[in-house]
Amino acid sequence: MPGSKMKSIEIKNISDFEKAQKFVLEILNRKRIAKSVASETMLVFEALFHEILSQKKDAETPVTIRSRERLGNVSILFTFEGGMYVPGSEEADIESAEEKILRAYSDKIDYSYQLGFNTIRITIQNSHAKAMLPCGVAVLLGILVVFFLRIPGNENMKESILSNFVLPMEILFGNAMLMVGAPVTFFSLLKNLTNVYIVSERSSYVRMLRRTIILTSVISVLLAVAASRLTAGIVSQPMSFTGYTTMRVNMTLPDFIASIVPSDIFAPFQMISPFPLIIVAAVVVVALCSVGKYFDKLKTAVDACYALFSRMLGIIMTVLPFFVFLAFLHMLLTDGPFAFLYMAELTLAVVVSLAFMAAFYWIRLKKSGIGVLQFAKKMGPLLAESYKIGSSLDAAPFTIRYCSREFNMERKKLELSIPVLAQINLDGNCFIITCVTLILMLASKKTAGWVDIALIALLVFFLSLGAPNQPGSCLIGVLIILSYMNALELIPLAIFSELVFGSLQNLINVVGDIVTAAEFEPDKKIHAT
Repeated sequence: MPGSKMKSIEIKNISDFEKAQKFVLEILNRKRIAKSVASETMLVFEALFHEILSQKKDAETPVTIRSRERLGNVSILFTFEGGMYVPGSEEADIESAEEKILRAYSDKIDYSYQLGFNTIRITIQNSHAKAMLPCGVAVLLGILVVFFLRIPGNENMKESILSNFVLPMEILFGNAMLMVGAPVTFFSLLKNLTNVYIVSERSSYVRMLRRTIILTSVISVLLAVAASRLTAGIVSQPMSFTGYTTMRVNMTLPDFIASIVPSDIFAPFQMISPFPLIIVAAVVVVALCSVGKYFDKLKTAVDACYALFSRMLGIIMTVLPFFVFLAFLHMLLTDGPFAFLYMAELTLAVVVSLAFMAAFYWIRLKKSGIGVLQFAKKMGPLLAESYKIGSSLDAAPFTIRYCSREFNMERKKLELSIPVLAQINLDGNCFIITCVTLILMLASKKTAGWVDIALIALLVFFLSLGAPNQPGSCLIGVLIILSYMNALELIPLAIFSELVFGSLQNLINVVGDIVTAAEFEPDKKIHAT
């Protein structure tokens, strides 16, 4: 029917491409997908379209194209009967333009073959702003419920809801995030570090990038420690949570050393012990990179496990708006209007702390002979698009095109450096998570020992290796540290941190990627463009 929204179409020949292209474009427009993501999706779609139809044996077998929205994610599906679709041409030595595109965007494509039926899915990254909209609605709903519960005569109901429902549900959510977050962090560590190992074995340039990133990440942690000690005073007094009274690592140096390596290899996952988890991951990475002929099989297994647990984490994150509602309900029922003051002060303290990172990037650019003002002016559109995409890794193709066009940076070098930097650059994670946790500790008006601060800084650095691009990475990082500091009663503040600082963390990662890539530009032409 004219004007109706088709749910699927069937195509048989390459000549049907325009019909299929129009169908997919309508889906992208209807779902309000960001322009950069839509253009990349169409690039992958066209490559898959030609690859599938060129391999199809029976010309009369239809290929169905449809969209699917599940758990907030939009996908474009190709489904057809016949033999198993195998990406790649029959001549192994020849790589077509379509194959190069599919290899570059392999993380966005899933292949499945069951009972003679092929299903190929292109995953579309939803707009981050659109994904956060339900959280905003949850905040407003929490405020409305608090107004109702503060009506005279509802005091008993308020206490009952808080103790019998809100607190147990927050603990449930915290446990679920830690249960899945620990293996996600572990396998992300393995995946990211082995990916960098593979590329760095072939390129001395990537090895230089790796050394630079380790140094800048350490500096980011140290800057966060210094900044939090100066800005924690902005927070006038802590909220009325019992977690503040126990917020200490409470471990001597001998105890810490003895606890690094557990007697049971499964203990780090069972007890959510972060340092043993990091040690096990480091040992596995070294062993995996030196295992020889079994490397490919083990690497495939690691990637499969990462994909599984990452999907599990994505499922849990779909219920984040409900727990945002509970977190604001908890804070407002506990502290009333003062909760807004505390959240504003915490946000201001972190934002003021960003001056340290801005100065750090300014020094690096000036040292490299790059015009800082011109550089900063051109960062606006890039950061706006990166915010919509929500992940520096997913934004890598757009970042490469933008930097090549606007900053006059070498495209070939960017194609090598940006994907690597998006996996291992930890500036945002290191700075934001360290800053938030230390401000929470210092705001409790307790004396934070240097052992506590050093352990938190060390912990954040290594945890960040495993989650620079995970959904909820700020939430997972803060939760793991709160668990380590015996302060899981502060789960509402961890949820608030993800809501307010999660995007900021990603944007710092993007800026760090570009500043690092710019430092390695041979001609330093950025300031002149």
